[in-house]
Amino acid sequence: MLPRYKTLIFRIITEEGFEINYEKVRVQGRGSCQLVTGLVVNDKVSIGRKKKRIIKSFVYNIAEKGSIEANETNNPFLRKWFMAC
Repeated sequence: MLPRYKTLIFRIITEEGFEINYEKVRVQGRGSCQLVTGLVVNDKVSIGRKKKRIIKSFVYNIAEKGSIEANETNNPFLRKWFMAC
């Protein structure tokens, strides 16, 4: 349904003074994972299933083992990685 509105959308964007980078334009249907700046935006904004599972398991390990023991790999950058996740 969206492809037929593509030219109209592009025209409005250019009329508003924006420049379209056609190499980055993708039209994604309902069945695909629609990512915008790392967030899944299909029906509602979400961080995605994979990131949710990682965070859920990390929270569980902290609750069960404590924060230091939850870092099973002794990764000194775990906090930075977790915040970027």
